[in-house]
Amino acid sequence: LPEGMVCGLNGVALAAAAEAGLPAVGLLGEIPAVAAQLSCPNAAVSVLRAFSELAGLPLDLDELEEYGRTMQAQLALLYEQVMQALREGAQVEESVADQPEPTRVEAPRETMLADEDDERIERLFLEARGDRAKGFVLKKELDRLGVFARYEDRFLNLFDTLE
Repeated sequence: LPEGMVCGLNGVALAAAAEAGLPAVGLLGEIPAVAAQLSCPNAAVSVLRAFSELAGLPLDLDELEEYGRTMQAQLALLYEQVMQALREGAQVEESVADQPEPTRVEAPRETMLADEDDERIERLFLEARGDRAKGFVLKKELDRLGVFARYEDRFLNLFDTLE
């Protein structure tokens, strides 16, 4: 690289090959910084296509490509939800700023969940621990029930523990 560095096992493998005088190549796929903790099948497809071409080895990437399209659609939906929340937050700030005197706002009351909703959320948390894609299903369910704020820290911590 003319600048920067390759970190992790990729960098170690390239450095070891160079030190041993062996020809080597590193194939790296770019992932969105905002989704660094999520699986990024589109990046994997790009790397595998390059590998397939270099190695002269045909690979069937149809299933991975479909998964990539699904993840891309879910990321786009999540992005739009975040942007909508930011727009709504800005509108609230503007309307509060226009008021002559501050008003006291009561904290929202806790929404009680039906037992089956609570059990479904707990099941989704368990599933999401092993499969990042389940995190999108969990987020959608928390939003549908209007309880994401209650579970937000736990939801975000879930992605810190995934490998």
